Amino acid sequence: MQKRLPTITLVGPERQRTGRTSISKPVTKSSIRNALQDALHPKNRRMKRIHCPPAEHPDLAILLAEDNQVNQKVALLMLNKLGYKADVASNGREAVQAVQRKHYDVILMDVQMPEMDGLEATKAILEMNLDKRPRILATTAYALEGDKERCLNAGMDGYISKPVQIEELRSALEGRQILCPQETN
Repeated sequence: MQKRLPTITLVGPERQRTGRTSISKPVTKSSIRNALQDALHPKNRRMKRIHCPPAEHPDLAILLAEDNQVNQKVALLMLNKLGYKADVASNGREAVQAVQRKHYDVILMDVQMPEMDGLEATKAILEMNLDKRPRILATTAYALEGDKERCLNAGMDGYISKPVQIEELRSALEGRQILCPQETN
């Protein structure tokens, strides 16, 4: 079944507005904005809400390594909705420093960051020889063949593609492999 695109009808001042979203002449910025809002988000359409039961393990220590402030806010909101809290590092160097100060169970590591990218930061964290190393999950918009393998070969434990979907994030955080970090020799 093919979804219908919203339609906005432009009508002259002498014509009656139709039942569909329409704009009467003369056209103004606000009439265009209102028509677009009505067409794209009709008032009678309910927003889909995602039911989020409480986190299985809300005590997970999570580090979000992400340089983009909008992505940080979105990820933190998703984590909060799932019942988790996270510390934030704005680049790979900050992520490495955070791991030196505190134990983390999971690091959500953006691959492309300034100063030190996620692959370099992962390598530096693995070289620390921690008693209990965190699970490192790549979060990246990379969509090219071989990029997932590149992240895994760098020592990352998993891969979440951007834009991050809340259910994929939940699965990654609540997966058994995330909750039992490997011990290094």
